[in-house]
Amino acid sequence: MLDYTAKMRELVEDICRRVPAFSHVDPQRIAICYAQTRRAGPQGTHASIYPLRFPGGKLEEARGGRTWRLPRLTVEGREALYALFFFLPRFCDLPADGKLTTVLHELYHISPSFDGDLRRLPGSYWQHGSSRDSYDALMGQYAAAYLAASPPDGLMSLLGLTFGELRAKYGAIGGATMRRPVPYPVDQRATAREGQAPQP
Repeated sequence: MLDYTAKMRELVEDICRRVPAFSHVDPQRIAICYAQTRRAGPQGTHASIYPLRFPGGKLEEARGGRTWRLPRLTVEGREALYALFFFLPRFCDLPADGKLTTVLHELYHISPSFDGDLRRLPGSYWQHGSSRDSYDALMGQYAAAYLAASPPDGLMSLLGLTFGELRAKYGAIGGATMRRPVPYPVDQRATAREGQAPQP
């Protein structure tokens, strides 16, 4: 069986080593998981990064008359600050360059302070700035920089395979999975939320 999330972790680690714009990211503090999509096809979300802290790296936030908290996760004994989900098989069926730019797209959302919050860009839409096209163009530049840095052939060949091709080659595809982390009110029982970790 192919552990797909382990391979994606290798890719994230390699990107952070080779591309200076991502050198602030500590992959060991990112929970990398997969979730199964209900429908196949290219339409829909391919990957998503979830912050595990509120703005400024805070553990709690008051809004709507209540205090909210985000789940605290551990990965191999270290507390995670982010959770990165890949949605399969949809992500696998992107072309290789689409997979790479999608990973870069999600990693770039991580705050430059790496404090568990997201990067907040100037413009009408703080997640992508004043222009989604400009954001995507920047990710294309980072993809070119990564490819120019001679990444491992094994990772690049893996990105070139569709979900069906991966299944034909490895027999089964799996990896770490968990419930997507969302804020919850602190007066709600948290036993199922605190300390959860990705499960193989």
